[in-house]
Amino acid sequence: MKPIILRAACFIGLFVALILSLVTAYFMGYRNGANDTYRATVSGSVFYTAAMHASLEAGNIEKMKSTLEVAMLTYTRKYQQLFPAEAAASRSALYKYASKQCDEIESRLVPLSSITNDFPDAKVTIGTRPGKE
Repeated sequence: MKPIILRAACFIGLFVALILSLVTAYFMGYRNGANDTYRATVSGSVFYTAAMHASLEAGNIEKMKSTLEVAMLTYTRKYQQLFPAEAAASRSALYKYASKQCDEIESRLVPLSSITNDFPDAKVTIGTRPGKE
């Protein structure tokens, strides 16, 4: 073979290998990111159910109600955020009940600004921990 054809074949081979490695790396990273989201969802569900079960065993109905309210608020607002058209068009009696209850729960929540305003010289940062974005 001529050296110029050999160089072109090597270049094309390296280019194809580079593209394949980039595609593989992308999909591996995408899959890991999807697993992290799934892991966070499942672990949150485990903690909610464990807290409710512990409250039930202890006979602490108020704590169980509070835990269920937080779960209902979280899931309902997340549903409204992810599927706004479906949420707006929902005619389900349970969805309407959940939305109404969430409005009442939110009206009882204490705004974070009311807590941080009590300490004018304090430097309060709300956000994720470093490296947990």
